[in-house]
Amino acid sequence: MGALALVLMALGICMMAGHQLTQKWILTNQVLSKGEILVIQHGLGIPILISAFLWSDWGEYQVNPKMFWGAVAGTSLVNVLIQYANVKSRQLAEISLVAPIQAMTPLLLTASVVLFREFPSRIGLAGIILTSFGVYVHLRGENVKGLKELFAPLGFGVRRLLRTDFISPDEYDKACNKRTALRWAFFSALGGTFGLIFDALVARNGSVATGFIVQSIFLTSWFATLNLNREGGERKLISASGVASMGHFKKYWKAIIGLAVFWGLHLIFVQTSFRLAQIAYIGTLKRLTILVAVIGAYFFLGEKRVKRRIWPVLSITAGAVLLASDPAANRIATFIED
Repeated sequence: MGALALVLMALGICMMAGHQLTQKWILTNQVLSKGEILVIQHGLGIPILISAFLWSDWGEYQVNPKMFWGAVAGTSLVNVLIQYANVKSRQLAEISLVAPIQAMTPLLLTASVVLFREFPSRIGLAGIILTSFGVYVHLRGENVKGLKELFAPLGFGVRRLLRTDFISPDEYDKACNKRTALRWAFFSALGGTFGLIFDALVARNGSVATGFIVQSIFLTSWFATLNLNREGGERKLISASGVASMGHFKKYWKAIIGLAVFWGLHLIFVQTSFRLAQIAYIGTLKRLTILVAVIGAYFFLGEKRVKRRIWPVLSITAGAVLLASDPAANRIATFIED
């Protein structure tokens, strides 16, 4: 991997972490509703992506148009789930709690190669062990004990994990929010597994810029349609008549603009790196965002439990880096292309 690719990925990692922290700050301070966040980050990110398309050689022709547009459609649809799950989990819990769970995407991707009658490499197996151990320790540190409770966030039943006669109603509500946040984080990781495959297919078969511009337009339209159908009370910036509140925007404009800028720049830096290095290497470096975001949550958001969570996060990050080094995405993409 060349020096330029490394610099771009370092910048991309910082932008990705900055976006997560900004999104969490906006949710905590109720600056925007969930729908408004998703509309703004994708909508205002479109001009940034188009600028990069016009002022660079991003507009590479499609190597395999049929596969390319199929992958663009796939990544666009999957990101409806991923982006909503991300914002929902960050609304309910701290970044230092949910970000490590969302890092399970490489684990699920590497494990999925078994469906294609292949097996992970030694590096992939080591990554599975480290990531699984880190996630287990991370959840046990949150008083999630035993296999039944470990996988409880994936359950949809109404069974209560905690008895209300032992804790206060406020503590019980927090515990329920934590469980729901972990559930959405698992959904994000699961959706990200398919997203990585589609992203690999986009990068291998055509213009990354074109693909992500189309994706951003689709996601903006999708979330805007849903947001406009919401009751006015759920909106923070946009009134019931669909008109933006300039007073609200002037008060929080730095956070609102920063949300879109971080999002757009992270796409530019990371996706440009796809042209300069192998997909496996890019996937490896992207996992470092987990650690940067968790440390940033301590310094910028004041999350107090980061010190306690840092050790399992280090294990999860190390495992995710090893997993991303296993060319699982490339093998699955090749299987699909063939």
